Amino acid sequence: WYQRRVHGVRICPMQGKIMGTCGKPGTYAATVLISPNRAKDLNIVVYERLPSISLMPQVGDVVELEYDKPVANRKLCDIFHGKPAATLQAEGLPMGISINGYGEVTGYPMKTGSFNVLLRLGALVSKRIHFLVREATRDLPDFAAPRIAGDRQARGIRSAV
Repeated sequence: WYQRRVHGVRICPMQGKIMGTCGKPGTYAATVLISPNRAKDLNIVVYERLPSISLMPQVGDVVELEYDKPVANRKLCDIFHGKPAATLQAEGLPMGISINGYGEVTGYPMKTGSFNVLLRLGALVSKRIHFLVREATRDLPDFAAPRIAGDRQARGIRSAV
């Protein structure tokens, strides 16, 4: 059982599950006695409310970025860190892109491609999102339309051919 107890919480010895209701949020140190000669130290985190990741409605299923164009504080998701606060981590982001603890994407995409990203909020909450980095669209200068040979002849201009 426990060497140090967390009020309202117990371990079911048959299943090894932590069960019960703790009345106060926080991180609690506990030592589980596995046998008379073996013990395991644990940190039990009790949240007031579970952390959550909610994607912004305008994001949809795919976050589209343009290669070689900067992204500044683009809101991707709403984060509730819980109490105590959980840390937001992202795995698989495109090179040059980062996400802060408020769900804002910043950076300079350095490679085109398709990226499956896993957002984690502590050990309890995760969400997958897809990033697509495509070639930047280039604005072409506005040139006059080329003239056809008949137009040149109509104006009395000789062709060089």
